[in-house]
Amino acid sequence: MAAPLHFLRSRGWVVALALAVLAVAPGSAHAGFMFTASGTSSDGPLNAEAYFVLGTNTITLYVANLTSGTQSQGDAISGIKFTVTSPPNSSLSLTSVSGDVVTLSGGTFTGANPLYQTNPSNSKWAATSANNVTDLGNGNPNFMIVGPNASFSGNGGTNFNPYFQTHATSAEDLSTAPQGDSVKFVLSAQGVTTSSTISNVTFNFGTSPNEHTASGVLVPVPSSMVLALTGFASFGLVGAQQLRRKRVAA
Repeated sequence: MAAPLHFLRSRGWVVALALAVLAVAPGSAHAGFMFTASGTSSDGPLNAEAYFVLGTNTITLYVANLTSGTQSQGDAISGIKFTVTSPPNSSLSLTSVSGDVVTLSGGTFTGANPLYQTNPSNSKWAATSANNVTDLGNGNPNFMIVGPNASFSGNGGTNFNPYFQTHATSAEDLSTAPQGDSVKFVLSAQGVTTSSTISNVTFNFGTSPNEHTASGVLVPVPSSMVLALTGFASFGLVGAQQLRRKRVAA
């Protein structure tokens, strides 16, 4: 009876370990898709992140300009394109936009006033879909997204007031980040579920369509990685204990 008792105790230890790891894992263990993009344009560096959270008939998208000290409106985010699979995104519409709004004056951004629009047209952003690609952007372009410590000294840009400003400086789970680290877009997406996927992400920068673009690269979501590693570790430890039990019994 010693061997089975030893096995049960060991397996209980494995389960306890798995639960402990889950307890300290980020609370954002959801179906999230993180994309980052970087590059250089004639106006300066390009560095951005988009974090998608998929739900039933909805997509919540968090967008951040990760370039600290943006020097030109050509480096400001003015749109993002993406594809939703299963089902194709043929009927997405933007329902709300929220973020910190700043005004450019004398090369300095001031304000950081939270804005929440139930009517997103007031922020000049809209979602259009064609050929299975959703283009989320603004056409005026006001409310472009600049990064932390942005300064347009000697570079104009007041005619594009106001702007959104984000404060994240590195890729993270923006769905759990403090307000102001990103601009939050909520889209109605009929047929989308937590099993849907996001692909073909492209960021648009500047005051005209496709002035500067950067392709998004899919980054594993940290919380998902923790859960996967926990599962593999538990499976491996249980397998080892079963092998040990067989040896003892023999």
